[in-house]
Amino acid sequence: MPPGAPPPGDPYGGGQPPGGGYPPGGGYPPGGGYPPGGGYPPGGGQPPGGGYPPGGGYGGGYPPGGGYPPGAGGYPPGAGGYPPGGGYGGGYEFGHMENQVIDGTAGWARTLAIILIIIGAINCLQCNLIGGILSIVMGVTLNGAATSLKAVVNTQGNDIGNMMTALQKIGGFFKIRVISTLIGLGLALLIALGVGAVLILALVSR
Repeated sequence: MPPGAPPPGDPYGGGQPPGGGYPPGGGYPPGGGYPPGGGYPPGGGQPPGGGYPPGGGYGGGYPPGGGYPPGAGGYPPGAGGYPPGGGYGGGYEFGHMENQVIDGTAGWARTLAIILIIIGAINCLQCNLIGGILSIVMGVTLNGAATSLKAVVNTQGNDIGNMMTALQKIGGFFKIRVISTLIGLGLALLIALGVGAVLILALVSR
């Protein structure tokens, strides 16, 4: 065997491998690297025990352990969020004085709604279908807002949600009213222009 040459059975020249090199004996893998033996997983790394997931990870882990969901404090489940658990505001309840104001507003809104529905029915009987239908639609919309306002006073646990529903319906009522008013003004302007044009032509033709 020439001087400095590796002995037979040891092609690497320094005793590796076998015994501790890579591979075999202790490198990666086998023997202790990752995996197996102690890396991740198994043996002691993450997971299991504290990583993400499971166990703990970032501030408690998501999931399981405490994050969202399951656990405590997340959204959902729980109480107070929007939604679920209490609707807007987490179940805020108006006080007695506030309920009196809301109840009075609901009463007047329902009165106006009934008047509009009656006017609409009369207009329909008089063959004014467009005006009658608009009045009926506005009355029904306003009556729905009055019902939601009454629910704020008569129920518990969802006052803000009922109030938001009422405001949406009142907004719909105003929208219908504004659109119908603009249409009426436009028609009136067209009629006025038409009448004016007829008068001008009549004067010119003389």
